[in-house]
Amino acid sequence: MSPPNSNLIVIAPQNPPTQNSPYSLLRRKRMSTAFFYGTLTRPEVLGRVIANSFEVPAHVKVSPATLHDHVRYHVKNRDYPGVIAKSGASVQGTVAFNLSDSDVAKLDVFEGEDYKRVVVDVDVDGTKVPAHLYLWIGGEDRLDDKEWDVNVFVKEKMDSWLYEELGVHVKTRE
Repeated sequence: MSPPNSNLIVIAPQNPPTQNSPYSLLRRKRMSTAFFYGTLTRPEVLGRVIANSFEVPAHVKVSPATLHDHVRYHVKNRDYPGVIAKSGASVQGTVAFNLSDSDVAKLDVFEGEDYKRVVVDVDVDGTKVPAHLYLWIGGEDRLDDKEWDVNVFVKEKMDSWLYEELGVHVKTRE
């Protein structure tokens, strides 16, 4: 007696699929969207974190966005902010589309344990868009009651912060 389906022939590639092979279509990558409200709103920082470059990779598209019912505070003794829920408040930032799983993994490491990645709706040109948000969970006692300002960060802190936090020799940017 022969086993069931003994006439079934399975054809599979001998080598793993390449990016351009028809088999790669079976393994399409899931792309993600994320809302940024602090240092990652700066292309130099976002590019450095996900692509080791001072530019955002071409596959990532960035647009202005607003997060409603949240507020952005300065984290005490740090150069970056945290966002927490607050009814009626809103946070201006950017939304990045087409982030790969690898990009998100790098962002998770960058954000660390004081942030939790959650899904929220953000407003992009009047349209609600679901996006990941790195929500501050490091304790409200560690937040100043003043809002974090990206313009102050760029003017006073970004160059030294890129060097100290990300190990970038700033002179090579120019």
